[in-house]
Amino acid sequence: MVKQDIKGSLGFLGLSDKESIIYIYVCSHPSITAGKLIKELKIARSKTYDALEKLESMGLIGKDDRKVAKYSSSGGETLSDIYKKRVKEVGKAIEYILRGTGGISVG
Repeated sequence: MVKQDIKGSLGFLGLSDKESIIYIYVCSHPSITAGKLIKELKIARSKTYDALEKLESMGLIGKDDRKVAKYSSSGGETLSDIYKKRVKEVGKAIEYILRGTGGISVG
């Protein structure tokens, strides 16, 4: 799968492009520091830390806080749980729209 396709799929889960890029990088580079991410990806320090904070709050990455914080992916199960929740939310939104409009007619 191409990274662009993965980024699009992560966008469906609510991640921005920068968050997606950082998440993909963390998945393929376990135990990476924020400093290394900033240097390798050339993303501003504040945006990198904001993205790491969001990814951590979503449960997608974990942080090892020993001497220097290192980030690693939490694994596919968390990603799957977030996807299932998102699909459920979209389904409820569609039901709400259909009830409110009496159905959608084409043509």
